Amino acid sequence: MICSSPLAERRSGPRPRRSTMRSSRDQPPYDPKHLVLDRYRIIEPVVRGITGWLFRAHDEKLGIPIALKTIFPNLVQTESEQERLLRTVKRALKVQHPNVARVYEYGRDKGHLFYTMPFLEGLTLRKIIDLRLERGTVFSPDEIMPLFGQLALAVDRLGSFGAHGALNPAAVIVLPDMLKVVSLPHFQGLPRRPFVALQMQDNALHYLAPEARREDVETDPRADVYSLAVILGEMLTGQIYGGLGSNWREAQRFLTPEMRQLFHRALAESPDERFGTAGSFVDAAAELSEKGKAVIA
Repeated sequence: MICSSPLAERRSGPRPRRSTMRSSRDQPPYDPKHLVLDRYRIIEPVVRGITGWLFRAHDEKLGIPIALKTIFPNLVQTESEQERLLRTVKRALKVQHPNVARVYEYGRDKGHLFYTMPFLEGLTLRKIIDLRLERGTVFSPDEIMPLFGQLALAVDRLGSFGAHGALNPAAVIVLPDMLKVVSLPHFQGLPRRPFVALQMQDNALHYLAPEARREDVETDPRADVYSLAVILGEMLTGQIYGGLGSNWREAQRFLTPEMRQLFHRALAESPDERFGTAGSFVDAAAELSEKGKAVIA
């Protein structure tokens, strides 16, 4: 599905490391064998993300393996913030698409809000991109356009849920036969200011559309168009648009004028100037790829 092509200009600067200082976030809230709400048996912690812990667990009621995602309590401190997150997760339950990780259930346990979803055995797109850059190569348009076709289908089929809002390579799990978008409730369900601060700490702020970085502005699916364009640009050139140490202007010399024009529109500061849907952006990029007019050999 993904092969190599020469790297034009490698992305500058290492990815920031998380603080090594010990805190309550460093300790998983649940130990192995703990039974959450008399139903979800914790098997093991998998990873501590920027918003909470992800656990491998087992649904004792249905007899199936699941992933259980907790949210750090300090992100939803007030009752209104907690209720907002739970309402958002409840709306996410209604989203059913092959390329979106389904949300099963949600609840509270030991002071933690959580939700459950399928346990996905795959690599994040972030990991795949980093592995490619470590080898000094980027991606060719032909190999990644099918992947972006799935991403576009995922975000364009969210329906009444609206925008994902915080699409980035870490929120995409690549499986052998398809990909899954995860973290659907986070952007809309968590308070905007601390969420944006976390994105900045994790070197992911540049994937957020300009309007998504402001707590006083509503977002719509055009924010996902912006995020997709940043991801596509990174995979084609090795440079992150707006990223720390990025040399996007220089990297664009490996894109055709037609492709540069597409990026100019998709990355517009104003959502009114962007493509209306992710599908229309990806279709236009795929058409250039098919005609051999995406990148300069």
